[in-house]
Formats: sequence, structure tokens, C-alpha cells
Amino acid sequence: MRIDIDTHIHTPASKCCFDPEQTVANVAERLAARGFRLIAVTDHVWVNPDIPPNSWYARHDGTELLQTVHAIRNGHFPLKVLASCEADMQAPGRYGITDEFAAQLDYVSLSTDHFQLRDFVQQPSAETPAAIAETMLAFFDDAVRWGKAQVLLHPLFPNSYERFYDDVVASISDARFLDSLGPCAEKRIALEINIGVLNCGLDKGAFHWESLLRVFSLAKQAGCLFTIGSDAHNAGHFTHYDCGEDFIRRLGLTHADLHPIVRCAGNTGDDGVAVGTFRVS
Repeated sequence: MRIDIDTHIHTPASKCCFDPEQTVANVAERLAARGFRLIAVTDHVWVNPDIPPNSWYARHDGTELLQTVHAIRNGHFPLKVLASCEADMQAPGRYGITDEFAAQLDYVSLSTDHFQLRDFVQQPSAETPAAIAETMLAFFDDAVRWGKAQVLLHPLFPNSYERFYDDVVASISDARFLDSLGPCAEKRIALEINIGVLNCGLDKGAFHWESLLRVFSLAKQAGCLFTIGSDAHNAGHFTHYDCGEDFIRRLGLTHADLHPIVRCAGNTGDDGVAVGTFRVS
């Protein structure tokens, strides 16, 4: 399957994106010229008034994201552009997005593993594979129970603990993974194949692809749906889709395994689901 979608793209509304040329219009033109048919903008956001953000998330109060959403709604692009976000969680039960804000988007994407935000996100009790696995699964399971995100970004991959990843995955049985992945499939929550994560293993040697392949193979076995995202913060991040295609080939994925929000031809998905009207209730 050739990659022709990218559902994880940042613009300067995300304060980790330092490229002023990374606008929706520029990205749409660039990827349309490469044969892409759909992209989603997923800037960071923390808008829950009941949980004060840290200093970094305080700069992501949704104002600039909604300006981007307005530009998407009123723009004309050479491919389909969806308005999403990269919502976050501080701990199980503590989420940074509200129903009111989510209703202004096409759908919600959620990170369950931003453990690099050590001053804000709950950390494993110890830097051991068992402790990291326990925390990673607790976050994932709670996000699935919460059920208000349609896509989980770079799922079951504990950011900033990459060097432990092979041992983390090895410490979790197939049955335990399936206990988590089964409810995810039942709720039709998509798991993202994150090209940035693939490159972390391929280029940096932080972990072996076999670990990630095991997790996603179990997800496919459980009947999960998928999306594909570059996690692009600049133009250089749009150059690694080939490794994503290799990963997809090894998994044996087809377009039928993609979530309906991205399985679109024109304005509707293969199963008739309207794209651009996928709302959180």
C-alpha cells in the first residue's frame, strides 16, 4: 500500500514547530504534488480549565489552533484537509481537551505517552521495563475507556524511554496486549503508525523494529483500525514515507485497515462515512 495520507502534521501553532513555512497551504501544495489525497493538521492543545497546564502547554491554549481550523474551513486546497489536534493527558483520568473544544474539530487525536514532559505528565515509578510497561498500558487503557479520541498518536510507545522499548515490549505478554487492544478495536479507535517513531528505531537505533511490529501485528489481529502520520514539524520530516511503506508492507495492511475518517474518496469514506463531519459528542 502506497502512503497517500498524513494525519499528523504540525504548524507554527505548535511551539515545537519552528518553520514559518510550515503552513497548511504550503504543506497541502507540497504533498498534493506528491500524490497525497488527504492530510490532517494536529497542533498541540491544552484547554481543560480544571487542570492547569505546565509552562509549555500554557502556550497552547487553543487560540492559534482555532485560527488554523478557521483557515482550513475557509480555504481551498488541492487535497482534503482535516482539522484535528494533538490533545494530551497528564495521567489516567486527566485530559487536556473539553467536549466543547473538540466539537469544533473534525476529530480528536490524542497522545497517551508524552512522558518527555517530566514536569507535567505522570512518570513511571522507576526506570525499569516493568514499571514503564505498567504506566504505558495504564495510560493507553484509560484513553480507550475515555473514548473521546478517534485516533491515538504514536500509541504504546513511551516517549523519552525509547532505550528501554525492546525490554518493555518483551515484558508484556500477547494476552496482556490483546486485553488492551481488543477494547480499542471494539470502539473503532485508530492507532497511528508514526513515521517519526519508525525513524527513531531505523536511524537512531534506539530500539528494534521487531518490537514495534509485534505490537502492531497484535493490534491488527485484534481488529484495530489505523492511520498514518509523519509527525512533521518541518519540511525535512516529509522525506521518510518509504520506511512507513516498508512497515505497512511487513504488517500486511491495506486501505481496508484504515479508519473511515481517512478512507475517503472525494468527501466520503469507503463505507459512506462523511469526511470532515466526524464530531465528538
